[in-house]
Amino acid sequence: MFMIGLLFLLLLSEKLDGLNILAASQVATKSHKFFMDAILGSLAEKGHHITVLSPFPSSPKENITEIGFDSLSKMFLVNDWFGDIQEERKKVSFSLTPLSDIIDQFMEIIINTTLTDERVKQLFHKKFDLLILDACLNEFLLPISVHSNIPTVYISPVLLFSWVQRTLGATVDYDAYQYVPTDTYFGRVYNHFITNLHEIDLNYVYYPKMEKLIKDLYPTDYSIPSTDEMVKTVDMVLVNSHYSMGSGANLPPNIIDIGGIHCKGPANLPLDIEEFISDGDEGVILFSLGSAIPSEQMPKQYLDAFANAFRRLPQKIIWRWSGEPFENVPENVMLRSWLPQQDIAGHPKTRLLISHGGMLSTTEAICHGIPILGLPFWGDQDANIALAVRDGYGLKLEWNDLTEDLLYNTITELLNNTQYTRIVKKRQELFHDRPMKPLDEAVYWVEHILRHGGGQHLSPATRNLNRFQAKMLDVYLFLLGAVSIILILIAGSLYALLSIVRRFISPQLKQKLN
Repeated sequence: MFMIGLLFLLLLSEKLDGLNILAASQVATKSHKFFMDAILGSLAEKGHHITVLSPFPSSPKENITEIGFDSLSKMFLVNDWFGDIQEERKKVSFSLTPLSDIIDQFMEIIINTTLTDERVKQLFHKKFDLLILDACLNEFLLPISVHSNIPTVYISPVLLFSWVQRTLGATVDYDAYQYVPTDTYFGRVYNHFITNLHEIDLNYVYYPKMEKLIKDLYPTDYSIPSTDEMVKTVDMVLVNSHYSMGSGANLPPNIIDIGGIHCKGPANLPLDIEEFISDGDEGVILFSLGSAIPSEQMPKQYLDAFANAFRRLPQKIIWRWSGEPFENVPENVMLRSWLPQQDIAGHPKTRLLISHGGMLSTTEAICHGIPILGLPFWGDQDANIALAVRDGYGLKLEWNDLTEDLLYNTITELLNNTQYTRIVKKRQELFHDRPMKPLDEAVYWVEHILRHGGGQHLSPATRNLNRFQAKMLDVYLFLLGAVSIILILIAGSLYALLSIVRRFISPQLKQKLN
């Protein structure tokens, strides 16, 4: 019996050895690709052969072939984050078609550049066993998996968009992705409104535009269903979330929490950084605005606010700064164009992370147990920091309100009020208390999909229902109609009975009165 089991395991491992996987993260920032690389690297180590489409190719690795798109990487660079983006944040109005606005600006170029590339055309009839897609608006590549009848796995480096939740059959959590804080009634109304506005735009404006664009870019033997039909073939989504990073969610089996797969324990720091940190008794603050936002673009008013606030602090500050050093850098500040962020975040003397609020950074704050001060720009950053503020391990500042005193006082509050550290340390315990490491779990579920030729067996029954049916509104309407009919019949019967009674009693009363 033991030998039969051993033989089965050997056959199973042989079956999964060296499968071909196509992965793509064409509509994404560099951090999205960084998150996906963690999973792809582990799959490659297990012998799978992976072809990756991305504007941000990584360094060469065994079993991974990168197809880069340098022209697309430049599309995601903003020349003036501190001007253009902040000007947008001042506006109180919003577009009624936010997603289709994106396609008007970027998607036509992204789709045409991708699907007309000769390297990509060679992949159209290559045999793959699995398609892995970034869950952020990369649906234009789904015809590849539909045509070849292979499974598809979404990877979401950010909190799960409502339309992805609904596509996979999950109940939409309107409080998870907070466009504004939901601690008030009107905040909840606003979140609900914007979330549904995005979905309406996606289904009735964005998808039709996308379908027209891709229609003539695939080979003639490709039968391309509607996007609504194609997204229903997605087997699973691996999402960068975990209850320690927000709230417990009511997720079906085809949505897997793998929050923190990129997190790792701290390694030895470069000697100059280690000496800088060690030469101080008050600890260190890490300041980084992520891979896409260059601090050197910072206008003088913000630069002065940070420099002067940092100068007043007893802590050391390590600041990610890619340009030439600015004038009068405070003595307690170290500028570096590249930082081993997690190694610094995990150092025992690190006391605070100042960040733009990207999902990877907020995850690292919990992973390494340090409070966070968020200064969000756009996208999911507001939602990530909103959760940190709600749960008590972070605070948020608006760039447009930033002053030296406000910055100093907020940093001092986070450093001196022990509740922030106490809460984030508890979150850190929850983050690490898992039955298996999140990266191992991600790889397990990808191979589960490969072993079973898909993951539709994991889909909830509600996935096959429309929104009207999934919320049982058709049943409630039927019951309401049935109750209404019964009440009408009862009321009619009573009226008829009353009429009969009056017909017989009224003459008798008249006789008695006469």
